[in-house]
Amino acid sequence: MQTRIFNVFVAIVLFLTPTLGFGHPGHGTFDGTNFWHYLTSPLHLISAMVVLGVAVIGVKYFIKKKKQTS
Repeated sequence: MQTRIFNVFVAIVLFLTPTLGFGHPGHGTFDGTNFWHYLTSPLHLISAMVVLGVAVIGVKYFIKKKKQTS
């Protein structure tokens, strides 16, 4: 059951990943405030949190899987 939930979660994330590539106004211009834009924009913070969450879940999953096979 847990593997099925993980597989569905991964499928949803992979399905939604291309939407992260869409830029909003202001992308493509690099000036001094651009760095702060990426740190303070809710769209960028949410995207970063999703990527970080998927990475943490993936690492935990593989560590648990490795312990089960040992």
